[in-house]
Amino acid sequence: GNRLLNLRDIVAMKALSELVILDLAANPLCADTQYRLYTVYHLGSRLKMLDGVTLESSELLAARQAYTGKLTADALAERFAILGKPPHLTKVLDISHSKLRVVDALRHANLVALEELNLDCNQISDLRSLPSIPTLQTLRLNHNLIAVPAAPQAHPGGRALPPTLPVDADPHPEPPPLASFVRLLDLRLGHNQLTSIAALQLGAAVPSLRVLHLDSNDITRIDGLEGLAGLRELVVNRNRIRGLEPASLAGLHSLRVLKLEDNALRYLDYLAPLPQLVELH
Repeated sequence: GNRLLNLRDIVAMKALSELVILDLAANPLCADTQYRLYTVYHLGSRLKMLDGVTLESSELLAARQAYTGKLTADALAERFAILGKPPHLTKVLDISHSKLRVVDALRHANLVALEELNLDCNQISDLRSLPSIPTLQTLRLNHNLIAVPAAPQAHPGGRALPPTLPVDADPHPEPPPLASFVRLLDLRLGHNQLTSIAALQLGAAVPSLRVLHLDSNDITRIDGLEGLAGLRELVVNRNRIRGLEPASLAGLHSLRVLKLEDNALRYLDYLAPLPQLVELH
C-alpha cells in the first residue's frame, strides 16, 4: 500500500539499525533495474532477506563491485542539497576524500557554471574518465592513482621519434587526456603515479594553463610544456628529475614560480631565459 518512487528512499533506511527483513515488492521503485543491487549495497551488511528472497554472499559481492567507489546521482544530489544551490548555479564543488573511482554522475548533472572541482584524495586512475566540463578553471586531483602512458622517447637531436603504427592501427589517435577542459587555468596532480609530463599533452589540451602542480610523482624529465606560454607556476617537487634539458623550460616566458625541491638534480643548466621568474626553490 506504499508508493516509494526513488532509490534514494533506500538510503534513508540505513538509520534502521535493527532492520534484517525488508519487503518493498509492488512499490514503483522496484521497477528500476538497479533496485535490488542498490538496496543490497546500502542495507546488505545487516539485511538477511529482501522481498522474500534470502540474500546470498554472491549478491553482496556483486553489489560492492557495482557501487564501491562510484559517485551516484543520489550522492551527488545530497552534495547539492548541502550546498543549498542547484547544479546549474554551482561554481565550486568539493567531492574530495570520498574513495571514488568513477564519477560518471557528473556527466548528467547540468554543471554549466562550474569553475572549480575538487577531487583530491580519491582513487581515480584515468584522466579520460572525467566528464567534459568546458567552464572549469580549477581541477584538483591530488592524492589519486592517476597514471598516463609515457610519450615516445626523444632521439639525441631532441625531437620525439614518431610512433610506428601497425597496418590495422587507428590513424586517428585519441585526443589529449584533458582536451575537454578548454578553459582550465589551474591543474593540481600531486601525489599520483605520473611518469611523464609530455604524455599529458598539456599544450594541445589546455594552452591557457597558468598553474601546474605535479609534486610527488615519478617524473624523470621536464618536457612537454611547449604551448604553455601563460604558465606562471610550476611545481615538480619530490620527483626523480636529474637535470634540465635545452627545451625543458623554453617558451615559458611568463613563469614566475618554479619549485624543484627534493629531486635528484645534478646541475641547473638551461634554467634561463625565464624573464619573469621571482621564486626558485
